[in-house]
Amino acid sequence: MPFVALLLAAAVAEWNQPVQPFRIAGNLYYVGANEITSFLIATPAGHIDRREARRAAPRGR
Repeated sequence: MPFVALLLAAAVAEWNQPVQPFRIAGNLYYVGANEITSFLIATPAGHIDRREARRAAPRGR
């Protein structure tokens, strides 16, 4: 079992490496890690990341 844990830890360390943020198009930026996608939308009123967008989105019933 320790060998499996070591392999898993190595895989997590690889996909969780920081990546320099870059502009995708217009005011949309990629700000995630190596294998973890996260986007940022820059607006004159402030920045919106995925978590803020989810909180602000209307919820269906």
